Amino acid sequence: MPIPARTPSARSTPRVLLRDLAHQRILGAIIDGTFTPGEKLNDNDLAAWLGVSRTPVREALAELGRQGLIEASPGKQTVVTPIDPVVVSEAARIVAALHAFACEEAADHLSPEIIQKLTNANASFALALDTEDPNIALTADDAFHNILVNASGNSLLAQTLETLMPYLRRAEHAHFSSTAARGSIEGHAAIIRALADGDAAAAARASRENWLTLHARIGSPRVSTTQRDD
Repeated sequence: MPIPARTPSARSTPRVLLRDLAHQRILGAIIDGTFTPGEKLNDNDLAAWLGVSRTPVREALAELGRQGLIEASPGKQTVVTPIDPVVVSEAARIVAALHAFACEEAADHLSPEIIQKLTNANASFALALDTEDPNIALTADDAFHNILVNASGNSLLAQTLETLMPYLRRAEHAHFSSTAARGSIEGHAAIIRALADGDAAAAARASRENWLTLHARIGSPRVSTTQRDD
């Protein structure tokens, strides 16, 4: 398999973090299309790329398998899975509901400072879209929504979302590679306006609609099982 340029060695990283490092880097390469659907992954090559031993790589691959991003069987090839529209649709609906819940919960803890943070984060998101780099846009979008997740005060909400987001990331990457992503600027603004007006129900609806734009685009040709930019 072709692999990216060698990353700085991680051998000095504490052992407990190597699995997480490997998972993060391999996941990122799957999300941005460096590793395409159907591509074979070799743990020796991955270990050389990451500068770690095979053990954390294998642990990372096992986790990616549980997340449905690779298929691996003992003694058989490990390959990147295609995007499953059904799974993405299911995950998108759950994530949309959780973020709507975050808005409702955050409404009880709002302050002018949080509204300003949301406004600034949406402005940063708009600038991120101008870079036409979907990875930067993804990070900026996460930053916006994480303000509300944190403001909700629900410690389990972020953990639950973390388990679901890997199922959506490739579809999100494709979404933020398109001009349709600019609609999220107004979607975010609608959330901010509703919260500033003290209307938690309207904010929750706006948040749900914002996330379900991803669900609505699953059938789009850009979100396919074979395209490299998945």
